[in-house]
Amino acid sequence: MKIIRLAGPLLALLLPLYALAQSEVEPGVTLTSIVSAVEHTPDGHTKVETIHPTAILSNAHTGSNIARGLVYSGQHNTVELAGVKSNLILTTATPAFYIHIDPDDPNNQREMMTLVRLKPAKETRIVFNFTANAFGGSRKRHVDVIAVTKVDVPGNWLKITPQAPLPAGEYGIVLLPTQALLFPDRVYDFSIPAK
Repeated sequence: MKIIRLAGPLLALLLPLYALAQSEVEPGVTLTSIVSAVEHTPDGHTKVETIHPTAILSNAHTGSNIARGLVYSGQHNTVELAGVKSNLILTTATPAFYIHIDPDDPNNQREMMTLVRLKPAKETRIVFNFTANAFGGSRKRHVDVIAVTKVDVPGNWLKITPQAPLPAGEYGIVLLPTQALLFPDRVYDFSIPAK
């Protein structure tokens, strides 16, 4: 009896995953993860890569900001990812990205989904840089946004393609809040290697 009672809730949890696993977004391309990169190689092969999220770290740069405050210079802090390289290395400069959008809030997510270039630092990759005046006012968010084309794909998918080939470097897909003082809690990061 207990097995039958558990089967209903378990089935309700697995149905969205089953539907996601059956999502064909291009002929012959079936996605099984919420964020994926699809690469079409010059030799005619198609490669699908799952992009896993990386947690964001906030660096207040307390020591340098105290020193800046002594000379009335502007403050700054950064939002970063650990490490100077992503674990995921894509092989083409023109990948397509597919993001599964929540059907309860599609328009907001569609607008906020952004491709950004990450800036390598000493031991991290900077996602955002925040600046403010010496007294903490006039705070601004600085982010290197990449121009993309967004297309809705049946099955609650958003296809994002860069408008130009991506130069070698570090990149991430983020749900960029419209309020400039906010930042997301994770980045779907990847690297484009030098040729």
